[in-house]
This record gives sequence, structure tokens and C-alpha cells, in this order.
Amino acid sequence: MNGLDGSGSAFTPDSDTDIDSAIVEWAAELAERVRAGEQVDLSTLAVEHPERAEVLRRLLPAIKAMARHARSLAGRRPSASFPGGRRTLGEFQFVREIGRGGMGVVYEAIQSPLNRSVALKVLPVVAASDPRQFERFQLEARAAACLRHPHIVPVFGVGCEDEVPYYAMQFIEGRSLAEILLALRSLEGLAVPDGDRHDPGPDALALALATDLTRLPHGLPTPETPTTGAPKSDSPVTPTGLPEPTATRCRAYPRTIAGLGLQVAKALEHAHESRVIHRDIKPGNLLLDGRGHLWVSDFGLARFLGDARLTQSGDLMGTLRYMSPEQALGRHVVIDGRTDVYSLGVTLYELLTLRAAFEGTDRADILQALARGEPTAPRRLNAAVPRDLETIVLKAMAREPADRYQTARDLAADLARFLDGRPITARRPSLVDRTAKLAARNRGIVIAVTLLSALALIGLVGGLAWSNNWLSRHNKQLSLAQNRSNQLARQAEGHRIDAEHQRDLAERRRWFAERHFHGAQLRLAGEALENGRFERAQDILHDLESSPDATDTRDFAWHSLWRLACQTVEPMYGHDRGVSALAIAPDGQTLVTGDHGGTIRLWNVASGQPLGSLVGHTVDVNGLAFTSDGRFLASAASSDLTARSEVFLWELSTRRITTRLAKRDGWLINALRFGPGDASLWTHISSKTRPGSQVFGYNLARDDASKADEAQRWDSRDQVNMTPDGHVVAIVPVEAGERDRWLIRDTGTGRVDWVMNGSHNTQIPFAASADSRIVAAAIPGGDVVCRDARTGSELARLATGASVFKLAFSPDGRTLAAGCESGFVHLFNLSTKREQRLPVGEAGRVKPTFVLAFAPDGMKLATSVWAVPGGSTRVTIWDVATGRRQAEYPGRQDRVSNLAFAPDGRSVLIVSGAILRRWCLEPEPEPASPSGHADEAWSVAFSHDGRLLASGADDTDDSNTIKLWDPATGRLTRQWSGGRGTVASLAFSPDGRLLVTGHLEPTNNVRLWETASGRMLATLTGHTDGVRSVAFHPDGALLASAGSDRTVRIWDVVTRRCRSELRGHTMTVQGLAFAPDRSALASASSDGSVRLWHVGSGRLLRILQGPQKLTAVAFAPDGEVVAAADEDGTLTQWNPATGERRGVIHSEDGVVRALAFAPDSQALAAAGEGGMIEVWDAVTGQRLLTLPGQQHQLVHSLAFSPDGRILASCDHGGSVRIWRGP
Repeated sequence: MNGLDGSGSAFTPDSDTDIDSAIVEWAAELAERVRAGEQVDLSTLAVEHPERAEVLRRLLPAIKAMARHARSLAGRRPSASFPGGRRTLGEFQFVREIGRGGMGVVYEAIQSPLNRSVALKVLPVVAASDPRQFERFQLEARAAACLRHPHIVPVFGVGCEDEVPYYAMQFIEGRSLAEILLALRSLEGLAVPDGDRHDPGPDALALALATDLTRLPHGLPTPETPTTGAPKSDSPVTPTGLPEPTATRCRAYPRTIAGLGLQVAKALEHAHESRVIHRDIKPGNLLLDGRGHLWVSDFGLARFLGDARLTQSGDLMGTLRYMSPEQALGRHVVIDGRTDVYSLGVTLYELLTLRAAFEGTDRADILQALARGEPTAPRRLNAAVPRDLETIVLKAMAREPADRYQTARDLAADLARFLDGRPITARRPSLVDRTAKLAARNRGIVIAVTLLSALALIGLVGGLAWSNNWLSRHNKQLSLAQNRSNQLARQAEGHRIDAEHQRDLAERRRWFAERHFHGAQLRLAGEALENGRFERAQDILHDLESSPDATDTRDFAWHSLWRLACQTVEPMYGHDRGVSALAIAPDGQTLVTGDHGGTIRLWNVASGQPLGSLVGHTVDVNGLAFTSDGRFLASAASSDLTARSEVFLWELSTRRITTRLAKRDGWLINALRFGPGDASLWTHISSKTRPGSQVFGYNLARDDASKADEAQRWDSRDQVNMTPDGHVVAIVPVEAGERDRWLIRDTGTGRVDWVMNGSHNTQIPFAASADSRIVAAAIPGGDVVCRDARTGSELARLATGASVFKLAFSPDGRTLAAGCESGFVHLFNLSTKREQRLPVGEAGRVKPTFVLAFAPDGMKLATSVWAVPGGSTRVTIWDVATGRRQAEYPGRQDRVSNLAFAPDGRSVLIVSGAILRRWCLEPEPEPASPSGHADEAWSVAFSHDGRLLASGADDTDDSNTIKLWDPATGRLTRQWSGGRGTVASLAFSPDGRLLVTGHLEPTNNVRLWETASGRMLATLTGHTDGVRSVAFHPDGALLASAGSDRTVRIWDVVTRRCRSELRGHTMTVQGLAFAPDRSALASASSDGSVRLWHVGSGRLLRILQGPQKLTAVAFAPDGEVVAAADEDGTLTQWNPATGERRGVIHSEDGVVRALAFAPDSQALAAAGEGGMIEVWDAVTGQRLLTLPGQQHQLVHSLAFSPDGRILASCDHGGSVRIWRGP
């Protein structure tokens, strides 16, 4: 929809025109508008123009009759709304009327030759007969036609058919902000302002767009993510389906409005640079389409700057509520762009507060408010409006033009700073400024007070002459006090401004210091990896991870280093204290760990990612056990320092404690087991201060799971052990010279199953098979005795020849491992009686501590041993069948407290202190990189959705010079011959349907291809030498090319014709890049300059001079920086808006040939003849990461994927490589 509300065009008095002729002209205009079917509020016109109320009263009956007649015809005869009743006008066929006003009527029409919808603005015949109206219509068309900007409705053509002037514009499907304001007020339940009470209610599309404004967390949708207008399911809604009345008071809404203001400000900046002043900026002339794109329309009151006839503000034109004071009050000053800045400020004010900035019941009230009033601060009406945004709006609405933003560019820059979270340039009015303005607005009161004071003083002097001296002295004191007060106020204001400046400076320095620290830490991590210290690199990178309430600083460099550091060993951070217990759920999917601080954490075994924590224990967790179905977890915690012990039963689905067993303070919990069928829970406790130990059994098979009754209890002075199924094995010591007994007790019945005499010992290693059918214990002299747990019969007696300190069964119970003081681990196959010795440590070390873990299939054994002297050995993986060493942990030789194989046997969980690491014995293979080209690879480019990577190459040894790859897998998806000549550059269209290539051929060197089929669609001719760079415009309608003929050409993609030939470079143009805001094109040349061109007009905007011959150019995605590389290895960055040099980076890798910014604009990748790819911090200039390319292979091209996860490169050897981040 193209809006035209006509509210600012009801009457336009001319100070040099006689009042009678003006009234006649005004009445004729009203008659024509009524006859054409426009809704005209006659009563409002009488209020706004009281000097003509009498004439209006005389004409009122006739005008009302015409209005009734027009309304009746409008419903029955739609064709009557077209000019002269016709259905066509030249090559345009009318569809419907979509708006009308004092400067014409707008229709939706179809342009026959092109079969496209347009908005056709027509000047009615009656108005066209008026020379001044006709002149204004021509001026409007000329002003709109000379402007080419993404946020200005473009004009397609101008003409006159049968004395009916018209011009055609792009048809915009959307609604004006005036209609959206009505919808917002309706959604918020607010009263409609006086000036809008006669407007019809909002339609469905206006309500949908208004809903989008209030519900989106990050502003309006982009063209890639259009909205349907229907509220999302997660939006707060009322029973009617509409958003809650507080929707515009959320924090995201003001940012959305600021984004709209930025679009308008950029459009006005372009118009003012083209010497066009709009003069009627208001919500009704700002159109919002369904993609969140804002369009400036209706240049009916526009004037060219310097037009001597109509630039004086004595002409009262436009809508009074949005007029600048110099317009509305008829000040005879030259109107410039600052009047549009004011009107935009008023529009933003109304969008933020849903209230008019200046309200009044009639024209005189509004003029009085404009002359003397001050708008209510937006934050008083909507507390969600940020202070910086309020400051911007109030500065734009300053009464005096000198106090406003001097250009629309300045306003756009401050809005952009606000949206980026950077300090704005505008400052809130000081106390002194507000006092001066208050005095100026109330000059009469000030004068009256002064006169009264003077009269009182004269009376007092006449009546009381003796007090004259006293009053004089008193006045002097008051004057001194006032002067002192003013001085202090000025000082305070100065201190405040200085404090704000220092705060902003400190914030900037803090951010800059954080960036420096980030870069330094990444370099340390890289050095650690180069030295093989991957665990040190992991710790450094982990420390850089942000806290939940801070900004995530993990960029491509961080993720690349993390990926390298975790290729074989992945850390699982989460515990702050040493890990003291570990258990894996029966289904093998969940890992549970407990630490010395009482924290229990859950992990995904496959990914190593944390799943949450269980909070409740206050002392060391030293036991964990799952029920057989994995639904419940038992945890034991005790400490000899605090003499406390506690046992909890957790329901894992809810992570709640369901059962708390009776505390046994003063005792340590040694073992925790579930009994058969999970019907009971058994604990073994002992004390360092009391003899013996105790075994407690708790019955869990109760209806009330919140309690557990003690079922059985045994006191023993024996060494007590528990089998996996909960049976109790006691090894009973006696005096020397006597025999000892082994005793096994059934925990279900409490009976003693068997007693067996054995050799004397006081504390011996013990182990039970996983099925609890075999128990083993070591006895003095190095023997290990294995017995049948059911009968007590001896199954085997194994001699090791050294004291045994650790026993462990394989999961199938066939193999028993024994760790001995000799430094060997003995493997006994109980079926074959075969023995093997594994040299895991050194002999002669005192009381070694062994950690042993079998793989689930029993085929591998993981070992680690710690002893004095010598410390810890590396974790080693042994082949159980052969006794051979299979793998050795590549990291540090830290002391290991626990080992466990993952259920799939492909990785080992290693506990060392507070860190749990997963050692992948069979790492997942990295996704393959593309196979590349048989010849030199010259260029790479990603499609805008990141699903395709294109590469181009020389045609000498490989006819398939164009290849398309799947970046996720590295698989070749399509290839074809690009024809004669090396493919030096290529680029995808924004929709991915087209691919353009530039070739090192003297002619026919720009070729356009269909991506899906590889079919060549067109050859663009014009360049007279090889083309080295091509680029698509962000909107896909244009593309650019440049090369050795020193020219830059801009092509129309649809017509395949050259729209502009840009000359100025004196040597080969090496690179091209479009600005993200679509307005500019940068070209870098061997002549050492970067030239910025205006895309629409082709004019030169700015020349940026580099130090050497330039080889590449790139725009940062945020548009704040343009960077270029030269043959000396220097990367120079400029501010494209000002030409100011932002920074210089010196690469030591030779000539730089390729540049690419990461999507976040924070990192800049560069490569060239040295073959290394360096990633730099674009802000601090620090090198963050070096990627090893092919040594001495020239890297021709670099490209980041749109999501920043992948960096692609190609080199002179034909390689196409993919570097992965997250």
C-alpha cells in the first residue's frame, strides 16, 4: 500500500495571496475532494480555521449533501472512484483506490507491458487546471524521482494522459505508521487523540503489524523472516487473542521504534544530500511492510533546497501536529533539513508514548503549545523508554533549529550508536539550560515580578529612607550568594558532564582491556597446544567462557582452539572440589559424580555435556548407587572432620529427595548397595574412634516412600565387604597363631550361608564378580583366594609373590586383576588358569595405590598407580588377551582417583582432583574437507544460507573449473566447466539461485550461472581485460565486476545491462565489496587506493589511500569498518562514513591476498603468499589464531560461513580447505 492521508493538505494559505481568492480556491478544493469521495471532516476544519468559519457555515449544507451523495455512490459504483470513470490511464489499468489527499489520488494499478503492480498517483482534472497545483504535482514527481534509496518509495515513471498528470511508484504492501498507531492505541486501550477521532478503526493488517512491533524481542522481522501478522504462541495474550496492554512497555519495543527511526533518518540523509526537503514527515507518510522495511512516501510538499519561491516558512503546509515551530509559526527563515529532523522526532515521540507531543482542542491551542510548551518527557509516559533514546528524541524535537541535530546523518548516527549499545553524542539539557528556557517562556511573568519588586522597593525607599543602606547591603549579599550559586551550578554541571565522559571512557577502556585479555589468553592457549599441553589449553579456554549473566566472548578463534584441544581428551568441568564418587546408570546414558563439597552432578555419557545437579548434601559424597531400572539414585555422604553422615534416595526424573535415611553421626559410610529387587538398601559404616563396624539394612518396599524403616542391623568387629547384589562378606580376624574365618550372610534372610577357615590377616583387599557368584581376597604372602559365594568352596588360589593392594574382576567374571607392590598387575584367567603380568609401575615403592577398570566387554584394562617415591603413572590401556600396551594417556601424569570405561568401551572417564576428563580411544573422525581442484584454486564463496560452498579454479589441468561442495560433509555436490579462462572470483546471489563468475579473459569475462543446474544464463560483455573480482548487491538486483581494465561496472541482473561504468583507478582493480547498508561499493586497486562509490548514482563518495599496492578489500558486516590488504602485508581499516583510519595490522606472512570478516565483525581473517591463515582481532589488532595452511602455497581466497562456524580457504596448489569453529 502507498499511503496518502491528505491531513496536511486541506488548506495552504499564501501570505501574498488575497484572502477572498484563497477562500474561493479552498472551497473549490473541498468540493473537488468531496466529489472524488474523500472523507472530509468539516467540523474539524472549522475549528482549525476559525477565520473562515462563517464561509464554511454558508457552504455546509451543500457540502454535506455532496458528501452523502458521494458515500452512497461509493458503495454501489466502485468505478466512479477512477478519474473520469475510466478504467485505464495510458499503459496502466486501475485496480482500486488506496488513498487520496489534497495533492492527488493514489490507485493500485497494473502496468501492462511489465505486468507489475504499481502505485499510480493522479492529479484530478480540477486540480490540474490550477497552475499552482499542477506545478506542485510536477515538483513532487521530480523530487521523488531523483531519489534512489532503499527506504524511499521509488518512482518508475512520470507522464500525462488526456490532460491527467500522473506518476507511477513501487507498490508497497503494508500500512502507514498512522494506521499502526491507531492499532497500537486500540491494543493498549488508549483514547484516540483529537486529530485522529474521525479516522476509521485499524484493519487486520494494521493490527498484525502493530502486534509484531510489540512482541518481537529483537525488533522487526527481516525480509528473510517475514511475519504473517498472527501472534506467536509464546506471546502474552488476552482472552481476545490480542497482546496484553503492557506490550509497548516491554524493553524490546523502544529498540524496535529506534530501528524504524534509523531507517527513516538514513532515507532523509539521502534526500537532504540530494537537496530535497520533505517538509511533511509524519506517521501517515511512513509505510511499513510485512518484512519490517520502512518506506518514506508522499513528497507532495517537498522542495529543493535553494528554491527561492517556496522555501520560506511563511507557507503553512503540512500537518500541524508534526510541523517544526519555524514552519507552524510562520517564521521567515530558510527551511532546511532540520525541519524534517524535528518532524521525525515528533513521530518517534508519538510511537514511543502513543500520545501526541502537543495536544490541543483547536489550531490555536496547538500553535500555543508549539510556541511555548515543552513535551512531556517520554519516560514519564512509558518507563520502558531508555534514557539515551529519550535524549535523542528530545534533541531532535528542540524548538530552535540550532539546538537540534544539524543533519539527518547525525540523528541516524546517534540512533545507530544507541542500537549498538555505544555512547551517544547527544546530552540531556543542563539545569542552567532548563532555567533559561523557563524564563524565556514566561517572560511576562518575569517582567511583572521585576516591576512589582521595583515598585515595592521605591515605596520602601520613600517610606523608610533609613532602611536604604540596609537593603543595599542585603541586595549585595543576595547578589553575591546568587552569583556563587550560579557558579556552583555551572561547576556541578561541568562535573556531571565530565563524570559522564569519564564513565564512558572507563567503560570503553574496560571493554578494550577485556578484548586485549581475550586475545592474550587465546595466544597462550595456542602456544600450549603447540607444546602438546592440551590440558593447559583447555583450562585457559574454559576460564574465558562467560558467566550466565555476561556476554559470550567465545568467537571463531576460541572454538577453533577448543576443537583442537579436545580432539582426543574432552574435559567435563563442573565440580569445584575433588570428585570422590562415580556411577553410571544401568542404561549407560547418564553419568553421576559426587565431590568433597557435597555436590552431585549429572552428565550425558555420550556427549559429556552437563545435565544438572542434585543439591542436598553438606559433606563429602563417598557412595553412589542406581536402582536396577535407573529411576532412583542412592547417595551416601560422610566426613571424619565433621563427624556427620547422611544417606539420601533421589528420584532422577524430578531430581527430588524422596527418602532421607536416619543419620549416623560419628560414623563413616564405607559401602552402599541395593538389595535384590531394589527392595532394600544396605550400608556399611565404621568409625576411626570406635572398634568394629556396623551393617544396616533399610526396607524400601513401603507405600510411603518418604520413609525407610530399619530392617536389619549387625554389629561386627570384622572386616566387612559387600557384593554387588548386597550380600555381606566378613573376614574375621583372630589372635596370631589361630585360624581366621570367612563368613557370608544373606541380607534377605539374615542367615549365615557359610563359614570358612582361612589364614590370619587383619585388613585384606577384596573383590566380588559382577554377578556376585565369586568372591576373592588377598592373604599374606601374595596369594589370592577365590571362593564360590554360594558354597564357600575354594575355586582358585593364585600366587603373585608380592603383597597385593588391589583386586578387580572383569565384567564377565573370567579375569581377575591384582595390583602388587612389585609394580606389576597380575591378570588371572579363572577358566584357563593362565596368568599375565603387566608392568604398570616400578618395584620398591611404598604402599602403592592402584586404580583398575575393565572395559564392559572385558577385553581392555585401564590402569594407574600412585606411590612414593615417583608419584603417579600415566593411565594406560592394556589388551587383556595378550597383555600388550594398547594406548597411553597423552596428557599430564596427575594422580588419578577413579577410572571407568564408557558403556560403549570407546572412551575412558578419568577422575583427577576436581576435573573429570573423557579420553576418547576411538575419536570421531573430523568431517572431511573438499577434495579440491587438480589445478590452481582461485576463489571460494558461501551461499547466503551456508548450505553450499563454491570454488573456482584455473582451466589448464581441470576442465571442471566450478565446483559446489556441501560444507557440512565436504562432499562434492555439483561441478561444471566455467568455460575459457581462470575463474578468479565468484559470488552467490542473496537467494542462492544464481552464481556469477569473473574470468581472466580479455572478453566475455563475466558469466552468470543457474546454481541448481550449472546452466549458463548470460555473458555480460563490456570489460576489455581480465576480471578479478565480482560481487552481488545485498538485494540481488545488481552485481559488480572489476579487473585489469581499471574500471568498475555495475550490472542490472534482470536486464543483463551495464548500469554504470565507474572510472578513476589508474591500475588493476583487485577487489570489490558492497556495503551492508546497500548504499556504497568499495573497490581496491593496485594504485594503492580504496574508492567508495554511491551505488545508485555512481558518483565517487570518498578515496581512502593505502600505503602500498592493494590486493583485497572487505566490509565488516556491521558496516562500521572497511578493510584493505596490501603487498607489504599491511591490513588497514577505515571508517567508511568519515574516511578516518581506524587501525593498522602488520602481518609477517608476506603479501596478503585474501581478507574475510567474521559475521560478528570482531575478527578479521587474512592470508596470502606465506600460506598461513591468520585470524586477527579487528578491534585491538591482536593475532588470535594461526591456522596452518599449505606451506609456501599462495592462499587466493577466504570466506566465512554466514553463521561464523566455518572458514573456507583455497590455494595455488588446488586445495579447498574447511576450518571449523563451533
